[in-house]
Amino acid sequence: MNTGLFTLLAAVIVDVIWRLRNGVRFQVEKGCPEVLPSRINQNFSSFHGASNVKWLELRERRQVKWETPQSTEKFNAAENSGQVCLSRFVRDHNGRMLMAWTTKIPC
Repeated sequence: MNTGLFTLLAAVIVDVIWRLRNGVRFQVEKGCPEVLPSRINQNFSSFHGASNVKWLELRERRQVKWETPQSTEKFNAAENSGQVCLSRFVRDHNGRMLMAWTTKIPC
């Protein structure tokens, strides 16, 4: 298995587990772990057959110097009791809060 196929498989595994988790969390399905292998295989086959995976392959490796980012942004969303809360936080490279924003939206 080459790097591209491995990356695709890893993404499919995470996606299938996340969707099963959400199904259980929101009581859409029972969450039987025995379904994981067949769903992973089905989704991997579907994605692999429908796409050209050459873009996943590493083209060229080169040494890059890491630099501290000037700021980082984090986004979050949560749903509860018919409302969605959206949040955005911006911190500088020392972790100090530069900006925070949040809002509630009825759903």
